[in-house]
Amino acid sequence: VDIIGYDKYNCTKYLEENGWQPSIQHDDSAIASTFYSIMERYGSAKMVAMAENDCFSTVDNLVNDKAGWLYFCPWYMNYLTSEDINPVSNLKGIYNSEYCITLDELPDLKSYPINGEDTPKVTTTKTTATTKSTTTATTSTTSTGSDDILWGDANLDNSVTVADSVTILQSIGNKDKYKLEPNGKRNADVFNNGDGITSNDALSIQKYDAKQITKLPESYMK
Repeated sequence: VDIIGYDKYNCTKYLEENGWQPSIQHDDSAIASTFYSIMERYGSAKMVAMAENDCFSTVDNLVNDKAGWLYFCPWYMNYLTSEDINPVSNLKGIYNSEYCITLDELPDLKSYPINGEDTPKVTTTKTTATTKSTTTATTSTTSTGSDDILWGDANLDNSVTVADSVTILQSIGNKDKYKLEPNGKRNADVFNNGDGITSNDALSIQKYDAKQITKLPESYMK
């Protein structure tokens, strides 16, 4: 797995003075001890998210305790709207902070082909909403003699992103609906170049986009 998820519900306290009845108490702790115990368990090699929670911490507590939760997801209805669990001032504070990345700072989610639509032209967004960048693959001469191939550009949008991986996987899954253009098919053959389009080509592009490799094609057939 790539992400470890932890569900946190610690606002409900059982108090003896109430006859061991539940009592709701806001808790804005970053629960750093839990975060670091999870990190230690997985060798600090996985992203750790608060996949589901009642209240959430404050920016100051997260920064001071260095508890770098990947994301948090307050449960709906009273878990989100109750002042006893998530005071409005706390919610405004963290959602309006530079520390918290919100929906408006992400790429346009409507661009992603989650509904069987055509593959989009995706531009990746960095951590600030005003800074955008695209990745251009390194070109090289192949056995075909071509020195102007944009390796990895399967969807022919003149950039190399995870959208190209999606294009390849769609074409493998449904060739009739998601047919690669001839140049797109040529560009997409980046793993064992010459053996045709496989899921390994999509993986190579993902690795390039994640900067795990620095050049495409990743390999040539011998």
